[in-house]
Amino acid sequence: MKTNYIVIPFIALLLALVKSLITDQGTLWYESVLLPARTPSGLFLWIASSLAFIAFVLSAVLTWNNFKGKRRAILMFVFGACGALDIAGLYLFFISHYLAAALGVKLILLAAVLALSAVILRFNRPASYLLLFYGAWVALSGYLAYLILVLNAQ
Repeated sequence: MKTNYIVIPFIALLLALVKSLITDQGTLWYESVLLPARTPSGLFLWIASSLAFIAFVLSAVLTWNNFKGKRRAILMFVFGACGALDIAGLYLFFISHYLAAALGVKLILLAAVLALSAVILRFNRPASYLLLFYGAWVALSGYLAYLILVLNAQ
């Protein structure tokens, strides 16, 4: 068995655990802020974010399998940076309550995901399309963060 089928999912599980801990810590705060009238249900948001994260991880595995050497290392670094940006955005939003900073991180993450998808597209379309699905989630969550920022501006 290839180690990437173990290592990448293991790293993904650690990221998912950290994301869950951050989100859980901010639940009470999130329930206290003004939310847009058409905010999707918590269940929808959980399912969408979970599916998007799975797409992100599958894209990383496919990318690992498709690239070798220095190019693989660079792409895996960018995947890791995207994971770090995701966690940073969640922390800024749910723990620190710096909504504008969280939105800025979401925009940087979205740009990185779109650039990564464009680079991968030529070599592995499924991996690129999975990243676009993840990018759609980042865009949606960023839009919701923007609306929450506007509604709760002081």
